[in-house]
Amino acid sequence: MSESLREKQERFTLQLAILVLALAGRGYRARLREVWRTPEQAKLNEVKGLGISNSLHLDALAADVYLSRDGQPLPETREAYAVMGELWKAMGSDHRWGGDFKNSRGEPKPDIYHVSIEHGGRK
Repeated sequence: MSESLREKQERFTLQLAILVLALAGRGYRARLREVWRTPEQAKLNEVKGLGISNSLHLDALAADVYLSRDGQPLPETREAYAVMGELWKAMGSDHRWGGDFKNSRGEPKPDIYHVSIEHGGRK
């Protein structure tokens, strides 16, 4: 039997907490941004080229996680956030990290802060 949206949201919340603790154990500090997004904001982000209109943020199954270390924000690079991506993806086969995202042409279009769980055919 597949998980309901509520059950998946509960799992996402728990696993997000585990991710933050795992990062803390490696010397990182995390700040959460945009776990839930309105449809209007998702559409506006798409128009601005900052996201997609059917984002998993609409279902509270995605979060943007900003990291720091030694009191300083990490560089805004895929390499700097790779530790978060690897930890997150290791937590489940339905876990996605935005650092792996590609555009419609298959070219890299990373969103290094984004972690999510697949739902309803959306990745």
